[in-house]
Amino acid sequence: MAKNYIPLLASGLLREDFDLIEAELRRSEEVIQGFPQFQTPHDIDVLVQAAMLTREPIIGRTPDAHEIRIMVAPDRPYYRDSENKLLSATYTHERYHARHMLVTGMIPRPGRSLGQILVMEGLAQVFEMDAGHDVPVQAVNLNGEELLDVSRRARDVIVKNKEYNQWDWLFGTEGEADAQEQFKLWSGYSLGLAIAKSWLFERGEGAASAVDTNAETILKPWLEQGESYLTRWIENELPLLAPSLTSFAGKTVPASGKPPAP
Repeated sequence: MAKNYIPLLASGLLREDFDLIEAELRRSEEVIQGFPQFQTPHDIDVLVQAAMLTREPIIGRTPDAHEIRIMVAPDRPYYRDSENKLLSATYTHERYHARHMLVTGMIPRPGRSLGQILVMEGLAQVFEMDAGHDVPVQAVNLNGEELLDVSRRARDVIVKNKEYNQWDWLFGTEGEADAQEQFKLWSGYSLGLAIAKSWLFERGEGAASAVDTNAETILKPWLEQGESYLTRWIENELPLLAPSLTSFAGKTVPASGKPPAP
């Protein structure tokens, strides 16, 4: 059950910091191993590289069940701050994707349905919180009214099998005059969390228990019941989570290395 942490050091930008990064990733893996569902034999290569990032100081990608890519901005080295858990949260999120793909066979690249994307991102965000991390900013970027609107639009795409642009749904269309539809930043992430949390709440379970569950199973009650399925989330949980945000994932981060005010 090897986890190979592989630095891409040719640029020289992470040469001094990789030991620190690897130690944090290994600590994160120890926490993840506390969930029985993640003790399944699973070899993964974790590639860590420096990147010029415009918004997040750290981002992750999971091309398939056996590869995770972690990209960090060397000019904003938050991984040096012991109080910052953004690196760990990012790894935890991507680790859930890899484990989910291992069993469900979910298509990792473009070609996934919108429903699959919503479930994947929703469950991964819940898992971050289950593992002790702050509420991801992406998870609660829509208010109740916005969430209901995005929910209606998403169900229309899924039920009618319409074409869609996954990047618009996940990262918004601000500044894109030619976009077919307008989306607020992280709309898909926020809706995905609402769907995942609503499904898990009905079962009294956490995200780890759903890691082997197909997206169709999780989507079914929302697709059948519509926006009423999200009522409890919007009225009871969303107001409690949004004010408690302390993570600065996704916010514009100054080069000074200090996180912005919450």
